[in-house]
Amino acid sequence: MEQFEECPICLNEYDLNRLPVFLLPCRHTFCQQCVSILTSKECPFCRLQFNGTEKNTSFIKDYSTHRLSKIEAILDENYQKKLEIFDKNSKNLTNVKMIFQLNFDQLQNDQFKSGFSELFNSKLKTQKMDEVNFYFISLKYKAIKEELKNMQDQNFETNYIDYMVKRTERFLEKETLVQSNEFLDGKKFYQECYSEYIMEKFGYLKNELELSEKLLDSHFKTNNEMFLRNNGLVRDIISKLELKKLPKDINLTEFKEMVNERLHVKLLIENFQNFENKYKDLKRSIQNKQIIADDLVEFCEYDLLDQKSQIEDLITKVDIFIKLNKIEKLSFKPFETSYLTFISDYRSNHSRKKFDKYKIINHLLKI
Repeated sequence: MEQFEECPICLNEYDLNRLPVFLLPCRHTFCQQCVSILTSKECPFCRLQFNGTEKNTSFIKDYSTHRLSKIEAILDENYQKKLEIFDKNSKNLTNVKMIFQLNFDQLQNDQFKSGFSELFNSKLKTQKMDEVNFYFISLKYKAIKEELKNMQDQNFETNYIDYMVKRTERFLEKETLVQSNEFLDGKKFYQECYSEYIMEKFGYLKNELELSEKLLDSHFKTNNEMFLRNNGLVRDIISKLELKKLPKDINLTEFKEMVNERLHVKLLIENFQNFENKYKDLKRSIQNKQIIADDLVEFCEYDLLDQKSQIEDLITKVDIFIKLNKIEKLSFKPFETSYLTFISDYRSNHSRKKFDKYKIINHLLKI
């Protein structure tokens, strides 16, 4: 800001709140505040007795003119800067449409083209609104500009000058002549629209994969805990049986085989291994598709539609796996009861085998 003469007593710059006054008759200048507190009626410069003061009207006029010129210069600078941006954006709209058309003509899927075109045109409406906003704001700018010019040609009260300065400052703060301070880049604009459309159309796939992975992990965790519980119960029964002293008529090897068969030990392990293998296969597939889902914008339209179909099929497979694959909770009778049941079953089965053996021998003897 231009430097005005300052008071030689307090060294503060003169302004509308600290107006300069002449001492009469010597006409040396000091600010009103300092003159009002002088202890004697002597000029601090020449020591001449003064008998009154007079306002420095030329300073008031020059200061007001300076304020108006300064605010007008800021207004012009702001408008010119925004105008350059707006003009650049307006010219680039033609390039944006050309770039869009060149890329759009390469698309082949009608549904894909329709959705993308709709989004692109909606974005262009935002740019078109800048033209409307700029037109009305330009009218405001020209009106303020004209009024500031008239004020410099005529004398106005200080209060009205303050009003115009504040009005112009509010205009500069409130009105933005364009949405962005960056020039509109055609290729960048097209790519942003394309990326936004892809995420709007296919972005949900990434969230679906993340949800399916969480459900799959939770399902595996629950069933793994159930398998460990079941396996622990079976192993506990087998351990207790091994400590038992079996009757003499019980063959240890045959009895163990029968117990393992009745407890479905082999089947229990096989079922869980199959369950675990299916889980791992699905987990790997989800992780592979998540990598693809992170780079959807890199795919062409048909690859996108193909990946969309594959991901949806994978999510369906996960849902089916969760519904149909479950480790059931096993329950057993108290150990002593189970032990007596195994003994009884063994003897019954062993007697049946002996009976079948003697029946065959008798049949052969008859022949």
